[in-house]
Amino acid sequence: MHKPLLSILTPTYQRCRYLANIWRSLCHQNFFDFEWLIGIDGDVDDSVQIAQSICSMADFSVRVFWTDLHVGKSVIDNVLVNESKGKWLLWCDSDDYFFPLSLQHLASFLESLSDHSPPTLPSIVLAPLADSLKSHGASSHIFKTLRYSQSPTLSTYTQLRNQYPNSSDFMMCIAKRLFENVQFPEIDFYAPEGLLYDQFENEAAAMLGESIMVREYLPDGITRSKKILYPRAKYAVYRQALLNESSAEPLTRNRLLARLQYVRFALHSEQPYDLLFQSKQPQVFPPLCYYVYLLILIASHALYIVDLLTKRVIRTDKEFSRNHRIYKLHTFSN
Repeated sequence: MHKPLLSILTPTYQRCRYLANIWRSLCHQNFFDFEWLIGIDGDVDDSVQIAQSICSMADFSVRVFWTDLHVGKSVIDNVLVNESKGKWLLWCDSDDYFFPLSLQHLASFLESLSDHSPPTLPSIVLAPLADSLKSHGASSHIFKTLRYSQSPTLSTYTQLRNQYPNSSDFMMCIAKRLFENVQFPEIDFYAPEGLLYDQFENEAAAMLGESIMVREYLPDGITRSKKILYPRAKYAVYRQALLNESSAEPLTRNRLLARLQYVRFALHSEQPYDLLFQSKQPQVFPPLCYYVYLLILIASHALYIVDLLTKRVIRTDKEFSRNHRIYKLHTFSN
């Protein structure tokens, strides 16, 4: 059985009207050694019917997976990763689409990486995402600069992300072998991908200095909400930050705020906040730290109470756990 070079993964939830954008962009390619996997999170709109129409028209491999209940992006991502056959996994979210002929450029770049050998053989490829009709100050300037760079940048995943801190978002193309023993955390309807990607921090990575994909943040996206969603996922983020701390780092304002938020979201998600005192302590005046942490406990509980009174935080983890236990997965392909 032929294994394609690329598996393009599209998780989607209540965004059936945007699948056609990706479909049209894939039809305007001159490279077709790929499969397109669509993951539909719950049969709540016309996504399944639209995906069936796409399957009937496609000249390339399209496989569709959908759940009868809303189970969240991490579950859908894990389904798509497990079902993919490609050597490289390329995420194209429902608010993204490809430039014409761009996949050929990416494929040529991936093939050129075979000239390297471990440990410098990249297993992660990043590329700047172009904004659709919008400019975001420093971000768009970085994208423009990278787009005209003539040679790829080789480094580790973390070093590349730190090198371009203002770009905030990248196209991610990851070798499937990295997912042999890891998966996206299934803890709520949404959990930041960084909880998984942090495990790739020392993996060799390459920066493709040209945008091949367009990003279009939609008004119904998670980042647009004024409410605090998915507190259990936020708890996991701050817990991970505490675990990654170095005792050599000073006790800065950001580290103190991270501890405050860690306790706050532990309370919202009914999780322990044991790392508050077990985390690595500064070497200077350690007794003073405990008084500071006591103030953090008081402040975080006060914030928690304010959240409850203002109904600012929306808990979804119990509904997620119920759906996760009983959902059924369906699939079809061309």
